[in-house]
Amino acid sequence: MLHQHTANLLLLSRLRHPTLLLFRGLAVQFVSKVPLGIDYLGQLTDSQRTAWSHDIGYTINQTLQALTEVKVEIIVNVKLVGFGGDGNEALHIADHDLQLYLRTLHNQLDTVALHPSPEHMLIKPEFIFRVMPAYYELAPRVAAAINQAINTGQTTNAFTPDYQLHLVPYHEVDKIIDEDFSHSDGSYTIYLLNPPAHAPYAYTYNEQGNATDSCPGSLYVSSKRYAWFDISANLTFYGPGPGGKGQVFAHSTPILQHYKQDSMAQAVLPDLVALVWSACQHLIWPPLHHSKLSYNKNLEIHIVYMVDALQRPRPGNGRVDVAELQAQLSSIGQRIGQSVSVMEHFVLFAECDHCVTAYAGALKARTSRSAETKGFKLSVSHYLDLTELERWLTEWRDALLSTAGINWDTDHGGAAVLPVFVFDMPSTEPVLLDGLLQAAVLGQGDVVAVRTAAEPFPTFFGCFDYQMRINPRNIHRAVLGAVLQQAYGVSDTAISWSQATG
Repeated sequence: MLHQHTANLLLLSRLRHPTLLLFRGLAVQFVSKVPLGIDYLGQLTDSQRTAWSHDIGYTINQTLQALTEVKVEIIVNVKLVGFGGDGNEALHIADHDLQLYLRTLHNQLDTVALHPSPEHMLIKPEFIFRVMPAYYELAPRVAAAINQAINTGQTTNAFTPDYQLHLVPYHEVDKIIDEDFSHSDGSYTIYLLNPPAHAPYAYTYNEQGNATDSCPGSLYVSSKRYAWFDISANLTFYGPGPGGKGQVFAHSTPILQHYKQDSMAQAVLPDLVALVWSACQHLIWPPLHHSKLSYNKNLEIHIVYMVDALQRPRPGNGRVDVAELQAQLSSIGQRIGQSVSVMEHFVLFAECDHCVTAYAGALKARTSRSAETKGFKLSVSHYLDLTELERWLTEWRDALLSTAGINWDTDHGGAAVLPVFVFDMPSTEPVLLDGLLQAAVLGQGDVVAVRTAAEPFPTFFGCFDYQMRINPRNIHRAVLGAVLQQAYGVSDTAISWSQATG
């Protein structure tokens, strides 16, 4: 008879692809909820018993190895576009040379949950790389799309004051890559692009719209199982200021212009390998944010707006788009048989003393100096202390939910409930959590966010010489990120786990 914990691991060892971040933590989490001294097999449902009863064709030695070394094989296709002498600088890199480098990698990663402290899980992914040249027409098609966008598109010197940067919309190239991926076997695929584009000086990619809405770059991650990186594009360096995570500098990723012509092929090859491996760590098998994941077939997201106003505000105007958030979360939930519903509630400060006290108790001020022609200017800014806010919300959580009309005993029918507390303030001064964030996950698992009526303002996140701006009125994206973090364990994309550095 199989121990329930080992039975879960045996099933996971047979998966050829990870399904979702959530599922990776369920094996350990499932057995941890059964009290010691209880028969684990007795906790299985009839459908689970039936699933475990099938013969998987393992010998006893294979079974023991599967229970002690739970490995998941992940196939990663690496497609070379424009590396056969038909790309920029006539660069030629043979697919078997890149394959040889990838085979020398220690191609196993740990499965780690980062918070509250790093916790290792028993599942180990093992990467199998398949390097191949892309279809011969792909490089000229990509180059033609780039050249067309350069000739008819947008330029800006907002990021690079000394020269014009040509901006190519991501979708112009992605629609070509997406078409190629649709003919593949569905494995994870990393496209390395070196198209023979002819920019007068430099080009990079951005979203359509205002050139400064987002920081341009040369990497695109699809909602499907592929990503692409253009080594001929001029990658602008970007990221948070000192102390932040995820800075990208001029030499963080391979850019063809940085290599000498006479040794280009030899020099760029190991950097391409490092790029592929980094993509595996950040995109294909990133760490979990936390290990406290439990599956429930119904998930309810309750957004509780605590509004400093005399009457309920009208929906929209930067608040969470309930229909869009439900669609975004349902696209994840449906893959694991989970139904997701999103509801919003409004509580006025005039009717909620706890709301007022929590906000006032967490509101702090800091002073800063900025240099001017005749000395320094002293300025005062306000922020919500996240630690203090968590203390108040933890103490009065039930009272706040009751005021919002959320009845835990009768309304939910066994569904998992995730509250999202939003302080919705009329202030024209920007107020952020710890002065940095619009939304965050609290220690007990709830989400908290803050929204004000302030105009967009510069942040400490830079893109070349340009300070990116944040819109305090629009919290949808920030709330989505926090909900993904808590409900599905999705970690910050800027973070990967290294055993060497911990």
